[in-house]
Amino acid sequence: MKREDETKILQFITKVQADMKTEEHGKQLKLLFSNPIPYGVSILLIITIGLPFDLPVVAVSGCILMTIFFLCKVQFQKFWKEMSIIFSSNGEDLTNLSKFYLENEKKRLFLIAEYNNHVIGTIAVRETEREGTGKLWRMFVDPSCRRMGIGSKLMKELFCAVQHLEYSSLELRTHETNTMAIEFYSRHGFRERKKTVFAEVFPCKLHAILFQKQLKQVETGF
Repeated sequence: MKREDETKILQFITKVQADMKTEEHGKQLKLLFSNPIPYGVSILLIITIGLPFDLPVVAVSGCILMTIFFLCKVQFQKFWKEMSIIFSSNGEDLTNLSKFYLENEKKRLFLIAEYNNHVIGTIAVRETEREGTGKLWRMFVDPSCRRMGIGSKLMKELFCAVQHLEYSSLELRTHETNTMAIEFYSRHGFRERKKTVFAEVFPCKLHAILFQKQLKQVETGF
């Protein structure tokens, strides 16, 4: 793999992850503002503090709502710091793609999709701690090229390419709000195996989902 090719791939991955991070930030903010707990606590405090002491309802309500808003902001910042690790571009493989995927004897694979000399998609496989199970990751498609079958073509090529790696199954992890990816993986034969808490700072919580697919000797039909 040429150095200029690695640079193009890294630039592509960095851009796509930045776009995903921005999109996810908006999703999490919407979830926070739709969470009934802060509103319930605010109403309870207004009733508990305002009514018994015959305080001005408007003033008490404003003060409490501002306090709850500030606390939620602080909590959300802590939560986002925990969960934004998902979008980090500092992975061990990204420091030297050729060395990590090609210049070793481990069962690793990295595929790209190109159009007009531009990278528009990537997918990779590496070993896990379990013998016979590979980890699918670095699955990215340019947002402007989605719904065009690029991801499916990459997945089909990967299923064929991993035959010589002797994996009996593949696994991957994604987060629960990444609904487009969950639908895509499910459509390609991956099944949910386990859900765990990835990041939690009250009142925010994010689950990570483990998916797994059993491989056949010859993958067809995609």
